[in-house]
Amino acid sequence: MSSFTAPRYLPIDSSGTGNVKPARRVRRLAVITLLLSLAGCTSRPPHAPTPGTGDAPAKIIRLMPAAIPDRAGWATDIITAFKAQNIDPSTENICSVLAIAGQESGFQADAPVPGLGNIAWQEIERRAGQIHVPSIVVHAALHIPSP
Repeated sequence: MSSFTAPRYLPIDSSGTGNVKPARRVRRLAVITLLLSLAGCTSRPPHAPTPGTGDAPAKIIRLMPAAIPDRAGWATDIITAFKAQNIDPSTENICSVLAIAGQESGFQADAPVPGLGNIAWQEIERRAGQIHVPSIVVHAALHIPSP
């Protein structure tokens, strides 16, 4: 009785030397397959457009701190953002937005940011430097009055 051995097709390394490194490639392939399958299991399926938000403004006003001026305006803006981003106006999402707005702006529409002008110019100059545009050209272009 003769034994039959199936041919083995092993990957060859990319260095061109012809060395076979199946264990590393098999492990890499197994890890990639595992990660892709986990990503498929954990990702949210696309959801339908945001359901009716009829009572959401009232819910936002009710959850918002009482001392906030123009609570109705804030509620309208938050609902508009939820609709634009297709986010469900659940209590959890509303509370998250209210917490961040309170922390970042104190519910001031035009919250002051110390040194914002300098921060903006530094970022503009950094980006211009990445594409090798001289700073003087950037400043000259941004100081041209618009009609």
